[in-house]
Amino acid sequence: MSKDKLVIAYRDPNTFLENIYTDTYILNNNITVAEVTGDGDSVLEYGEVWKIVIAIPELANLNPNDIFAVEIKPPVGSLLKVERRLPPAFDAVMDLT
Repeated sequence: MSKDKLVIAYRDPNTFLENIYTDTYILNNNITVAEVTGDGDSVLEYGEVWKIVIAIPELANLNPNDIFAVEIKPPVGSLLKVERRLPPAFDAVMDLT
């Protein structure tokens, strides 16, 4: 889960960011990767839980019904893709699960 091994990509109809898990995004507080439960190392193992929080300024350009995706790419193994369609109307706070 270290930034020199893990790649996190973001895509929407207007933007493609190949790797947002970089010093630039970390220093600007746009991305946080933190261990919630585990043994304290940077390896994701069975039973461990990690939290990834992404704040992408480009999201302001999205419209209702747009689709965005986040891809988490480890150095070994399969990638995890999370894709969501925005609702037809926006509220100030929304749960997109």
